[in-house]
This record gives sequence, C-alpha cells and structure tokens, in this order.
Amino acid sequence: MNILVTGSSGFLGTYFIDKLHKKRAKYLGIDIKKNPYINIKNFKKIDIRNFNDLNFIFKKYKFKEVIHFAAIPGFDDCQKNLKLAFDTNVIGTYNLVELSKKFNVNKFIFISSFSTKNYFSKISTYGMTKFMGEQIIINSKKNYSLNGCVVRLSNIFGKYSIHKKSVVHQFLKNFIQKKIFLIHDTGKQQRDLIYAGDVIEKLFSLSKVRKFSKDFYEISKKNMISINELKILIDKITTKNNSSQKIRAPK
Repeated sequence: MNILVTGSSGFLGTYFIDKLHKKRAKYLGIDIKKNPYINIKNFKKIDIRNFNDLNFIFKKYKFKEVIHFAAIPGFDDCQKNLKLAFDTNVIGTYNLVELSKKFNVNKFIFISSFSTKNYFSKISTYGMTKFMGEQIIINSKKNYSLNGCVVRLSNIFGKYSIHKKSVVHQFLKNFIQKKIFLIHDTGKQQRDLIYAGDVIEKLFSLSKVRKFSKDFYEISKKNMISINELKILIDKITTKNNSSQKIRAPK
C-alpha cells in the first residue's frame, strides 16, 4: 500500500478514496466505522487514538504517504465532547506523525481549517485542537525532518454529506424535508464556499509534490457569501421561496 488515508469514511475522505480507486492507486483507508456511501475494499477499522493498532499497519504496509483527514469536526461537536476532540484531533495526529517518522514515510499531508487563522481572536475547542495538530506537523518538520505540510480549507459543500451540519448541507436537507431554514443571528455572517470536488483536485496536485516548499497551503474560492445571500441562491435553484426564521444568539 502506497497511501494511508485516515478518516476514509468521512466527507472529504470519501471523495479522496473514490478518486484513488478510479486511478487504481494502492491505498489503505482507516476509520472507526465503515463508509456509508461507497464500498472501500482496502479498509481497516482503526481508531487513530490507538497507537498499537496504528503501529501494526505502519509496520505491515510500509506507507509512502499519509493523507490525514480523520478528526472530530465542527464547533458544536467538539465543544460538547472536549476529551474526545482532544484525544482524536491532537493525540491521534501525534500518533500518526510519530509513526510516520519511525517508518520513514515520504510525505504527510494534514488537513486543517481556516478556523485556525483567527483562533486567538475567536477561541473554540475545534480551533484549538486543529491549531495544536498544525503545530505538531510544523514542529516535526522543523526539528525532525518530516516532509509534511498543513492544508487549510474553507467551507466545503458536496455529496457524501448527509451527516454534515454546515449551513449549505443543513439548508438543502431542510428543503428536502420541507422544514424551515434556521438562520442564526442576523444572517450577515459570511462564508467562503468551495465544492468538495475542486478541493480534491487541488489535494491530488499537492500530493504529487516531491518535497513541500511551504508549511501551509490554503484551498478556498476567495469569494465570500452571506448566509442571507445563500438562502436567496437556494431559493432560485429550488424555484421556491423557502420559509426561514432568524435565531438570535444568546447574550
């Protein structure tokens, strides 16, 4: 197996595995559950918090590249499950990096978030764990010669997302279920939205780089849209004036 893909049953992990499969690449996908969207033949049920299980597959498969998607995502889930978020996003990342160094993995790509860019002005559990994950990569790159990089992503939408809670997916699920669109606060808050397929194309291009010249790479559209504007856009696409309700943030 040339490539290890963590979080292979998640949103972006599914896209990436699907692309690898079409290219007939040699890979192993790992996750804590089987993929609900596609059948992954080269799959093992492994929790990245378990160092011994990870050590076994690193020793057996001699990976050349690690693409690390696995994480507890989202602000709400991390806020409600601090220990799980820390153990998965921080300790899990540390385990993977340590084994990548031990078994001389050629490349390590850590998938992060734009939320780390303004972490100190907008502190959250999710941002904290992703920020710490980034620092593990950078420290190992600077001090232990890991050929790694951090890829920060903006807000992503696409298929394989029935479990997602972000605004695009939530609006579309509400449309299908004929529910009211809930808009938090004023709705003027903005998002930089990018299609998952475009993200995967850029990640594939990056994975072909022999040695990473930068510590950080960013993938986004650089085209902001407000939640209110997004609702109007979905109205146009669905040819329906979907009912909406604004929810004020608690003081």
